[in-house]
Amino acid sequence: KQWYQRRERGKGLTKRWLILMRTTPRISSLFQPLETVIRTLLLPTIATHFSPLQRDMFALPARHGGLAIHDPTKIADEEYKNSRLATEPLIQLISEQKTSIDCVREFAVAEQLSLKKTEVLSNKRKWQVQQRDTVASQLTPAQHRHFEELSHRGTSTWLTSLPLQEHGFTLNKLEFRDAIAIRYNLPVEGLPRTCACGKVDNLEHCLSC
Repeated sequence: KQWYQRRERGKGLTKRWLILMRTTPRISSLFQPLETVIRTLLLPTIATHFSPLQRDMFALPARHGGLAIHDPTKIADEEYKNSRLATEPLIQLISEQKTSIDCVREFAVAEQLSLKKTEVLSNKRKWQVQQRDTVASQLTPAQHRHFEELSHRGTSTWLTSLPLQEHGFTLNKLEFRDAIAIRYNLPVEGLPRTCACGKVDNLEHCLSC
């Protein structure tokens, strides 16, 4: 629940960044300090040890095996390009400097905006798939199999579901960190070196013993 509350607060701030990205060209490099804060302060609160490749994985949508914690240096230019595309009909109207338009033109512009919105959504999905494929191409065969499992239908719904107490959908801080560790095969903090059965303890053994 605490994570969800922080995420919701972060969404408001993220939308402010998105407005800046969508209205200002060529500013991706200016978001590097923000990305540094995300890597050094935000992500370590949910995953103590992670590689640069796993950071790229965290930036993917949940349905592609990620956490949707975007890298602002990578999405800024893409957001601006899609914003320009989506608003082309409106830009054209503004450039004409007309005080009014007839019903036929108004309908035509509305139709164009709808088509542009569909095109933008398609472009975003294609870009996300490209990012996913880039991550997947750098994984070992074993890591790739695990990564593919994260993209299976329903595997990531626990990340996008509302944390409703009455349905048991809430996780405390420790449970959430452990769940992230299991999801990405990261070290689980506080795990004993030796299991009660006498064998060396690790995540795989802990889940099967």
